[in-house]
Amino acid sequence: MELTTHLGDQQQFVDGDEIQFLLSLGQDAYIYMYYIDAANNITQILPNENQQSNFYTAGYFLTIPEYENHYRFTISKPFGKESIWVLASDKSIFINQAPESIEDIRQRVKRSSETAYGEYV
Repeated sequence: MELTTHLGDQQQFVDGDEIQFLLSLGQDAYIYMYYIDAANNITQILPNENQQSNFYTAGYFLTIPEYENHYRFTISKPFGKESIWVLASDKSIFINQAPESIEDIRQRVKRSSETAYGEYV
């Protein structure tokens, strides 16, 4: 699994920039993607109401958000350290409650995976 942005890796973004994430997979996987803002609030990016299916096959190249979706990731205040976590599993995992932390999510996905698990921060 590899993740980058449409502008490449290790970029610094400024107010008003729009970001698209590009994800490629080396094997079939269920993908879970989370955004952690500067205040440590967690937002689930994938799956979501516009992209409910989160199973992708090896070699698939995923653009997040997809061009036809009605949302964008736009850099805005308040600024601070933010991160994107992508977790991949060989099993579908139903997460029906708000996570307390990214570590909580990470452990749920890892425990539920049978033979394959990966993460990218």
